[in-house]
Amino acid sequence: KLDQLGDKVEFQICGVAMNVITKLSRKDNRPWAFFNIGTRQGSVMINCYADGYEESGPNIVNEALVIVKGSVFRNQEGVRLSAQEVIPLASNLPGQIKHITWIIDPEKDTESFFYLYREVLDRSRGETTTDIAFKVDGNTLISASTAGSLKWKIVPEDWKKIRDHEAVIGCQIQTQPVVLKEKKRRWGKAKV
Repeated sequence: KLDQLGDKVEFQICGVAMNVITKLSRKDNRPWAFFNIGTRQGSVMINCYADGYEESGPNIVNEALVIVKGSVFRNQEGVRLSAQEVIPLASNLPGQIKHITWIIDPEKDTESFFYLYREVLDRSRGETTTDIAFKVDGNTLISASTAGSLKWKIVPEDWKKIRDHEAVIGCQIQTQPVVLKEKKRRWGKAKV
């Protein structure tokens, strides 16, 4: 799918950092790294050059669950992913998820699901909205919006409790748009 990405498109990917290799740049002897991000769909190589590494370096370690934000660069050699930010997933997950649709099997224990769901919502108010969808047959879902006042802050333990409930088949997640930090240039733009 990388071949389908355009040049200078911003991206965000969550996964496990693997095969981290740190180097020093030839230009100014500053550290930078390249590493793989593993997801359920596969893994991709990411470069985190010196400016990004300056802030994100401590977060780029093997087996770390991270969110990587950056840009796609395309040239004759192919597609390259360059990270501007690498941040821990656990501490940034609540702010990343904008909306969740829980997909429920109506043949399972939905009553205990709704008690658990309400308990979690009452305990942790936040900004994430939710819908409930029931699978009726094959690939058909019937979806219902929940009250706008029932927004919650996603806490990993609560997320796991809901996701692991026997009535939950799955979920659809809508995340916040990718917003990259403004790059700080060490040197000014060349004067023409």
